[in-house]
Formats: sequence, structure tokens, C-alpha cells
Amino acid sequence: LNTDHIAWVETDRFGNPIDKKTIPWISYGKTKEQLKALTGDICKQIIDRAREVKKTIVIEKLDFNKKKSTLRENSTNKFSRLLSSFAYGLFFTFLRARAYKDGIAVHQVNPAFTSIIGRVNYAMRYGLSIHLAAALCIARRHQKFSESPCSPAGKIPDGKGGYVAFVLPARNRIKHVWHFWGQVKKKLPTVLAAHFRAKHHRSSSPPIFDS
Repeated sequence: LNTDHIAWVETDRFGNPIDKKTIPWISYGKTKEQLKALTGDICKQIIDRAREVKKTIVIEKLDFNKKKSTLRENSTNKFSRLLSSFAYGLFFTFLRARAYKDGIAVHQVNPAFTSIIGRVNYAMRYGLSIHLAAALCIARRHQKFSESPCSPAGKIPDGKGGYVAFVLPARNRIKHVWHFWGQVKKKLPTVLAAHFRAKHHRSSSPPIFDS
């Protein structure tokens, strides 16, 4: 769930993505009635899809404050971080109510580090956006699949349509894997800041001509 769209991913029994969709959902600036109508239509689409493929739905465990924190971490655009508690609660209320009516099970999982894990492990691998990759992680967490890092080094999305080289910190295997992802989360802002400074420097440097 994001301020301008809903991202969902369908997985197979091995935790691989087999379908995905991003549905526009701009909550900012809409009246309550407009938002209710839009949200109801989107929830119907999702439930119809779940019924068609005969699968359950997995969502993040509801915590508005944590969601706001995640939006701040994953966006440099102030507008894209705007999300009201009304809009947040409305989506999940509508989704669960329609799912109950249609006999579709809805499960909740702790979304901790799903944005980070998705960005590092699956975005490049499957050609997913950061948000779709997070949705994939939410599904995989319910399916009880491993959350270990896929490789120590590689490229990850920078959140602005580009990529940045990223080397993972050493992992202490005695501790829970979430401790490792916590270290990755701390490192990522520094890497992204250096990446964007370098891009700005390259774009602002005058061209060099030689003859």
C-alpha cells in the first residue's frame, strides 16, 4: 500500500512471482466519498483476482505509524510520503470486508524489512519495482521462505529509476537474519546519498572537448 498506488504480486507454491500489477490509488486531495469509491473498486479487483486463481491474500500487519516511517525511508518526494490514517484504514477495512463476503482468507504478516529485502534480493532478479518487490516479500514471509541475502554484492534500485552498486555488510549467523537486514537498512541511506551526490556532480560538470 502506497500513497499513489497499490502493488500486488501473485506467487506460486515455491515463492516465485508469476503475476503482478500496480493499480493507481492517489488518496491525497480526494474527498472521503471519492476515496471510498476508488478504494472499493480497487479492492473488488483484488478480491476478484484472488477468487479467480483460488488463492488467499496476504497483507502487512496493520500499523499506521510504521507505515508512515517506511514511506519516509523509501521516498525523497514529500508528496509521495503523504498518507492519512483514514485512507490507510479505509483500504484494509474495505479489502477485508469484501474478502469475508466472498469467502477469501486474508492473512497478516509483520512487514519488517520487507522493503529492504525486496530491494536487495528480488527487484533486479525479477525486474520489479521497490514496491512490487516488497509485496513479493510479504507473500514469501507468509509462505515461510528464507529471507537470507541472495548475494554479497550487486546492483539495487535507487528509487529514482536508476541503480546503485551495493555491497552487503558481513552477516553474523548467530543472530536472527532480521538483525542483518537492520544493518543493511542503516547502511543504505549513506550509499544512496553518495550515489546521488556523484550523479549530481557528473551532471553539473562542464563537458570536456579535445581535438
